[in-house]
Amino acid sequence: MLNKLILLFSILITLTCTACSSSSRDSAQTQKVFLEPNQSVVLPKFTYEDKLSLKQLMTTTYQDKTHSLIVFLNLDKDFIEIKGMSTSFINLFSVKYHNGIIDTKYYVPKLLLPSVEQVLLDIMLCFEDDSKISQFLPTGYKLKTSDNTRELLNNNDNLIYKISYEKLNEHNLAVKLTNNAFNYTITIKYL
Repeated sequence: MLNKLILLFSILITLTCTACSSSSRDSAQTQKVFLEPNQSVVLPKFTYEDKLSLKQLMTTTYQDKTHSLIVFLNLDKDFIEIKGMSTSFINLFSVKYHNGIIDTKYYVPKLLLPSVEQVLLDIMLCFEDDSKISQFLPTGYKLKTSDNTRELLNNNDNLIYKISYEKLNEHNLAVKLTNNAFNYTITIKYL
């Protein structure tokens, strides 16, 4: 009897998660992302000089709440692929960004997740070269990069983003991203 209840419960959870899934395909050329509440830019195309596959445990702090998720991140020239799942291994979303097209699949209601475009911007700010980032920044915005820190300042010299890096497996990888404009912090551990 207990085994039948467990089986029924497992089937209901699977059906619930499957019923919530949806997908979309959008052109990034029309997708605006916000650097801060009053300043948006069009999501740029991504270019990366290397090929990189990472498994991460990301912990986000926003409005005094902390959430963790497991992220599989693949970067390759003009391609970003992200798969996110809960720490209990339930698929949450999958995103592919290639040649300016965003393919997204949600396995939970979209309202429970951050904007895909904003996530892509955060990844680009962590991995893209300074010269490429500077091309899509509004006039007066500045990027300051050192060996272990990248800072994005607005036209009033207010700090918007601060990204901290550590050298891991021959790559300089982001370990903490702080967004002062929207008040969130992402801490990244590599698995």
